[in-house]
Amino acid sequence: MRRQGLFDHEWQKIQVFLPNESKQGRPRRDLKPVVEGILWIIRTGAPWRDLPDKYGPWQTVYRWFRQWIDKGLWRLMFRKLQESRERTNKIDWELHHLDATIVQGHRHAAGGGQGSQAEGLGFSRGGYSTKVHIRVDNAGHLMGLTITEGQRHETQAFKMLMNQGAVKRTWGRPKLRPNTVVADKGYTAGWIRDWLRQKGINYVIPKKSSECQKGIFRSHLYRKRNIVERVIGHFKEYRRLANRYEKLLDNYKAMWMIAEVFQSLDELQLDGEF
Repeated sequence: MRRQGLFDHEWQKIQVFLPNESKQGRPRRDLKPVVEGILWIIRTGAPWRDLPDKYGPWQTVYRWFRQWIDKGLWRLMFRKLQESRERTNKIDWELHHLDATIVQGHRHAAGGGQGSQAEGLGFSRGGYSTKVHIRVDNAGHLMGLTITEGQRHETQAFKMLMNQGAVKRTWGRPKLRPNTVVADKGYTAGWIRDWLRQKGINYVIPKKSSECQKGIFRSHLYRKRNIVERVIGHFKEYRRLANRYEKLLDNYKAMWMIAEVFQSLDELQLDGEF
């Protein structure tokens, strides 16, 4: 993907997901500038009103962005990306990493209208903020994403992270559970370890100094946790993700999915089924 737009072969993949043109009314405008405008907003972090004219009126670009969220287009693209990776054996089910990152909330993010909890905004030690919880495989692929208020502890999003990200396979039931989970001390809790054992999942989670230290700690696996930290760093190169400007939680969450899809378009293989 070029910094200022999409290559033709990338646009052909995206075009398949877009709704068909209606046979009534005026011909629909070319949607490639619209998609590129959405990417420009996410990459630069600029206000929607500052969108360059070459992408079209900002109201039009934003309207399409919201319409595609309501229709589940970005979620569909993310799911198809995961299925493509599964077909080519690129998803690593041996080791998954959990982590969370605080995202500062800009004052423009306030006023979503459904309450701070519904929109994933709250007050932590860092101020007005959002907390983004992610699960990635050992290859750095995004497997799950949950967004809460900034003050919420990591353990409160644990089950939501582990219960999402099921990937459809060519045979059998969708794959969901990894063999081993790696996480930092933010996830140390007896009930989390019990839950993982009940699901048959191994874990590498260090204990706090106040906890009983028993068993062997596989430090060679824990050192691989830098993978999830680097993934978060790559996501935050998109300035609209590094700071929370969006009032609506759906908008902000969709931007994380869009970033994952568009930085991995070469891995997206279409099977003709939607």
